[in-house]
Amino acid sequence: MPSNTLRTWRNRLGVRMGDDRCYGEDEVRYVLEFLAFRTHGYTLQQYVDYKHGQFQPSMVS
Repeated sequence: MPSNTLRTWRNRLGVRMGDDRCYGEDEVRYVLEFLAFRTHGYTLQQYVDYKHGQFQPSMVS
């Protein structure tokens, strides 16, 4: 994956490194959940909206 793609995702999702310059388990899960969401054809903006309760995808019950 191009580094700028991951950088964009991190910025849009609000994922940040800790003081140890590593990502925590919650941050990794958040990105993995986004990737699973993408497999259903949804966009990053739809995922952000979903996480804020503003979008209800048909794949999530």
